[in-house]
Amino acid sequence: PLRVLELGYNPVGPKGGQALAEAVKFHSKLTTLRMGWCKVSKDGAWYLADAIKYNEHITTLDLRGNELGDEGCAALAQSLSTVNENLTSLDLGYNEIKDNGAFALAQAIKNTADGSIQSISMNNNYITKFGEVALTEAVELREEQGGRVDLRVEHTEGRELVLSLLLRLDQVLQQHVLLRLLILVLSAPSVLASLSLTLSLTLTLTRTRT
Repeated sequence: PLRVLELGYNPVGPKGGQALAEAVKFHSKLTTLRMGWCKVSKDGAWYLADAIKYNEHITTLDLRGNELGDEGCAALAQSLSTVNENLTSLDLGYNEIKDNGAFALAQAIKNTADGSIQSISMNNNYITKFGEVALTEAVELREEQGGRVDLRVEHTEGRELVLSLLLRLDQVLQQHVLLRLLILVLSAPSVLASLSLTLSLTLTLTRTRT
């Protein structure tokens, strides 16, 4: 059976998120679900949050760059604080989450002293020091109770942040070919791949000018 599903950079949207959530809710053996930059939004997040309440196999959930906001984060936090006993890694980076979302997640961590979650990434959201302190205090309380959570709340200006902005622009421009190539260059996993894609971009630019 399928154990790992990678859907990153596919704009499935809220309806795609809903369809996938319904598929994995009771009938999937997936252990890893990666949906970074899939335009799931807060609406799709509600369905995914509901699915992980019942799914007994997913241990890794990557939802980076999906515009979840506070509402989407709160929905996932509610699932973590109730019945989920399997999810160990949750990545919510680049989701425009503010302090209210951070507070909801912090409360979920506090409520699940014996929960399974071990790693949470909240990198490059709109969390202030207040939200960051709430998350840190929740993790420290969890550690005092014998658990451990690797928390990441970084605010870095780098390639992925630029990529996130380009993907938003791409949505407005309806997948302009040159912009798509630039996104691919920035998301390339290696220098060699990046150089190869840069060559493709250069050739495309040359053809459009002639």
